[in-house]
Amino acid sequence: CPSLEDKTGLPFRNQVAAWILLVVSVLLPMLCGSQLIMGRLLSVCMALLSPFLLLSIRHEAFFFIALSIAMMLWIMLEFYLAGDNVQIAALKFAQWHVDGDAGPGQERLLEWSDVRRAYFFLFFVVLAFFGIGNLASVNSFDPSFVYCFVTVFSPFIMGGLLLLKIIIPFLLVTCFFHAICVLLKVPLGAVFQVFLVLSDLMALQFFLMIKTEGSWLAIGTSLSHFVISMATTLFLFVLMALAKLLTTVTLFSSNRQSKGKRQPVLPQTSGGRLHRD
Repeated sequence: CPSLEDKTGLPFRNQVAAWILLVVSVLLPMLCGSQLIMGRLLSVCMALLSPFLLLSIRHEAFFFIALSIAMMLWIMLEFYLAGDNVQIAALKFAQWHVDGDAGPGQERLLEWSDVRRAYFFLFFVVLAFFGIGNLASVNSFDPSFVYCFVTVFSPFIMGGLLLLKIIIPFLLVTCFFHAICVLLKVPLGAVFQVFLVLSDLMALQFFLMIKTEGSWLAIGTSLSHFVISMATTLFLFVLMALAKLLTTVTLFSSNRQSKGKRQPVLPQTSGGRLHRD
């Protein structure tokens, strides 16, 4: 687009369309999303891809696509390691604690495989943050990525869009992790405790790497690594609530006949393992 090359921004009608697409695309999984796991996760990926593309100017778009593929492979790997050949495409999101009975949403005890899931979750969280750049690139604040939305310098709007661009990969990883926890009955509280231990070990390493001498950039970067690793856990609690909305909540259901009825959404499990009836 010539206007973007000249760094003058898009025309007004295109900016309005970009803002509408930014809001509507995030709500699409809840408006018409399917309860099938793969269909719902695919709709979440496409919904988050649209605003991310509008906020990308270089290789970031390819990173989001690669991260989405990695998330799909991760959830397939978890189901493969869970044992038995279950058709993942036919599974639906379980409803947790419905009517207070011990249904498909009942949590189980913590297993060693949950430690692996917590480690992969931490790995993808770190990858989601550093995959689109580093702290130096974030601090440089290149305003060219917001030309699709604003043309006049506005620090609050630009800062909010920058924060949204950073949050979108985190939200994608959290949605897939929530799907794994729901469908494999992973005890979310216990897994977060394991995640907290792993993140504290990472924070301890960053704490020992803090520099008190040298340039201000090196000192600030080392301090930022430590602060980010400590704040990750609290930040992910909020994202987990958003992920639950995107993956399980449907505002308008097309299947009205099944309204008020509770249908089985998962095969029976034994000790956290999926198997056929």
